Amino acid sequence: MGFTNHIDLNGYAVAMEISKTMTFLKDKRTEAVVINKHTNPAVYAARTNQLEALLAALETDKKSPFGGVMCTSSKLTRETANHLVEKNKKEKFVLDVLAAPGFETAATKCSARS
Repeated sequence: MGFTNHIDLNGYAVAMEISKTMTFLKDKRTEAVVINKHTNPAVYAARTNQLEALLAALETDKKSPFGGVMCTSSKLTRETANHLVEKNKKEKFVLDVLAAPGFETAATKCSARS
């Protein structure tokens, strides 16, 4: 992991704060996804579902998140992991780091080699 990847992990704190703020505001969009690239947020979004947040974030910029550090406010779900694997297969989309407060067991079983 490169030096800037370590700095980009501050996206994890940002994702958590967005989620906490949305909860405080009683907003249902408490699932936050942030992708940082070269110490800057490339994309982010908050939705009611983690995958929906990722899809919304990626709609804002299709190129900048490539090779970035993706941070989520909740455990990485199987659904999100499967989407990332498929996106990699179809578009060669790569993330350098996935940071989350945990990973669903099924999410850790996803593989781009399948």
